[in-house]
Amino acid sequence: MLSMSALLWLASRNQLIATNDELYHLLAAQSLLRDGSLSIAFGEYERAGLFTWLIGIGYQLGGESFRSAQLISGVFVSALTASVFLLTYPLIGRRAAAVATVLFALSSNALEVGTTVRFYGIHALLFFLGCMLFFRTLQSEARLQKLWYGSLSGITLLLAFYFQVTTAIGVSVLFGWLLVLGLWLLFQDARISPRVRLAAVFGLLVAAVFTLYLAPLDRLIEEYRYQALWSQATNPRIYYWMMTDLYGVFFGLYPVFAIVAFLRHPRFAIFAVALFVLPVIVHSFGGMRAHRYIFYTLPFFFIVCAIGIVGILEWLYALLKQYFRNSAVKTSTLLVATLPAAILGVAAFILVFANEGYQNGLKSIHQGYAENRRSPPDWQSVEEYVPVDRFEVLVTPNMLQTLYYLNRPNFQFHGDARHEFEIDHRTGLPKISSTESLKKMTECFGSILVLSEERNWGRQSGVGINPESASYIEADFRAFEVPKDVRIRAYYWSEPDSSANASAECADLRTLTSRWPIPASTDQS
Repeated sequence: MLSMSALLWLASRNQLIATNDELYHLLAAQSLLRDGSLSIAFGEYERAGLFTWLIGIGYQLGGESFRSAQLISGVFVSALTASVFLLTYPLIGRRAAAVATVLFALSSNALEVGTTVRFYGIHALLFFLGCMLFFRTLQSEARLQKLWYGSLSGITLLLAFYFQVTTAIGVSVLFGWLLVLGLWLLFQDARISPRVRLAAVFGLLVAAVFTLYLAPLDRLIEEYRYQALWSQATNPRIYYWMMTDLYGVFFGLYPVFAIVAFLRHPRFAIFAVALFVLPVIVHSFGGMRAHRYIFYTLPFFFIVCAIGIVGILEWLYALLKQYFRNSAVKTSTLLVATLPAAILGVAAFILVFANEGYQNGLKSIHQGYAENRRSPPDWQSVEEYVPVDRFEVLVTPNMLQTLYYLNRPNFQFHGDARHEFEIDHRTGLPKISSTESLKKMTECFGSILVLSEERNWGRQSGVGINPESASYIEADFRAFEVPKDVRIRAYYWSEPDSSANASAECADLRTLTSRWPIPASTDQS
């Protein structure tokens, strides 16, 4: 299973160019190799610093390339794939475990996360290990085993929380499971008196009240509901749509699979269903919503599907085998055994690949990124058409791309800026969000270059240049001729006399750029 996942990763061409948040880790890893810090420009990116260290190790082993960085994510997703099989086959049988592993490994989500330089793969691996060890703790009878598995579960879940705070949602499900199981045992054991049961329930209620009273609920709810404007997805049905679009057949049959799983493996089925359904419901009403945020729940989704599929196929196989054995047409023993398996194999293949998520997975292997979905903007070719180093300042919504591909600090145009020219602590670079700020910059700097990906041009909110500012730039700046397939717009403004503006506001703006590289030339002709 590990080899299969590794081969799928090697074959996948899902993503060949670094984009968006991946660049935080790549830039910080470059700094790590250079001077041992996690700095980006004039700031520092410490989130999931351990993952960035691993990217640095990937750079040392395979050279400073994007594929070397992808290797780290590929290793963790491959390890997760193998773990799905290793940790579930003692509980659900080899067939169901193998089917669950293949369904997970071939899914577009696994292939995407495995080729994305982010920490979602290692987070999902640690969360899965922690949950399975938790379940093993409850199943074990020996005290030493309980202590061992429980300790390992706590350590892995704490590490998962380090990489992603949404681990708290899954851990809440585990505590809820433990509470329900405890109450069930409490009321099932005839030796426990009604007074003890009443005292236990009363104690739980008191503990719940104190928790609600002491916890900073206002802050937690605000953080839960918070969404950066660049990641707005306000409809709570987004994950329902995602699962319907990618795994519509499985998602539609999920209640049936869950019932079959419950009949075959009651306790583990409820455990797995809870670890998929409940976190997804909670995520649906949170502020931040994207496919990657529920990746850690998907192994449990595929495990339940696999138990259901295997259970149904085994039942149908027995029926077909009995039918052919009793058929009026004489059939050989070998045919009686193989024909039902062949029929059900074809049916299972159609059942799986009727889901778009598996079609996308095959496309990423067969065709690659460009044909599977729209290619990202080509930042690597920008300098062929734009003399980037000849301008005093750069303004862009694509802060990380200009740092990584062009090695140029910039003013980031970002609709989520709380106030104009605030400093982003991760990069030490200023943000702007209004046309007025752009006009102020034209009064203070002799030359300004504006670069923006097409998808960020005229964007009303979030990471992008808003429609008003885009119209101002189109009217007052001059455009560079950049081919459409590059998908990047370039405009410039030049007025050398502006550099001589001695106002206090201009002095403050120039202070922001005092550590920036000096333009290669001031000749703007």
